[in-house]
Amino acid sequence: MTKQFALKLGVFISINLIVLLAALYLSSFYVQRKPYENSQTDSNLLIMPQRSAVDLVILGTSHGRNFARKGNHERVERILGQRVLNLSVGGGGGIIPGKIALDTFYENHNTTPRIVYFIDSFVFYSRMWNEENDRFAQREPFSLSFLNRLLQYQVDPNVIRNYCREKLNYKWLTGKPDTDRIMRKTVTPDEVSRKRQLEDTLYVDKESAFAFQRYAAKLEELVAEAQIHHSNVIFVRPPTLYGKERGENRLLLLLEQLKQKYGVEVYDYSKSMLSYDRFYQAYEDPVHLNTNGVIYFTERYLKPILKNAKP
Repeated sequence: MTKQFALKLGVFISINLIVLLAALYLSSFYVQRKPYENSQTDSNLLIMPQRSAVDLVILGTSHGRNFARKGNHERVERILGQRVLNLSVGGGGGIIPGKIALDTFYENHNTTPRIVYFIDSFVFYSRMWNEENDRFAQREPFSLSFLNRLLQYQVDPNVIRNYCREKLNYKWLTGKPDTDRIMRKTVTPDEVSRKRQLEDTLYVDKESAFAFQRYAAKLEELVAEAQIHHSNVIFVRPPTLYGKERGENRLLLLLEQLKQKYGVEVYDYSKSMLSYDRFYQAYEDPVHLNTNGVIYFTERYLKPILKNAKP
């Protein structure tokens, strides 16, 4: 390879990289101009404030995100009488996506005195919900700081590839805020009977103690980071129709250890609504609360938790 050819190749690559970055930024800038509210998108960056103080941040999986979807966000704020920012990650958001969301919150110079983390057992047992989870990244606009976060946590290369590719997708450019205001659907008896079969799909890599310890360490990092920023973490096991969940003993032991070491608060409501089928909807599995379920849980459990929480 001659020096002249190498120089031309370098110029060609540089030009194409500049064009690609320009396209990624322009498409993201176009989407960010749309007036998204927390209840209208599963993206966190599209609704991320800057230099703001919020009363409560919610983290977790789609169990937590349902407290924002379809107008539920405004209902929760009204019941609690607080300004809430829901950064839960739908689509099986594991510990790594949750850590990235909270990192970004603090990176934008935001503050909150309390974090409610809806914690599930299954997120500790697979890279699918963590480093290999590209659904949460695809929803986010392009930025070098977010890209750096993905690299920092050593996510799978496919996550980064799909994150960039999505910004050039026609569906991304034409997306609109979700203006639907209620989750009416209720779980059917057939879906309730299939709940164990559906639960198995969450534990795709079985229940590896090694995987659990890896993500348990990441969760402890999240708690330590929150305390540095003067945020008290409250762990809540969300209600489901499973009854006893796989891996729950290991999770409860971890939460007790974090309670002893960091003073976090722990509330186990996983079995609090076993006889309330009407409060669940069919969404990926039959254990996500519908709008009536979100209202019921917020009034009966979440509001008292926050009322009695540490100042």
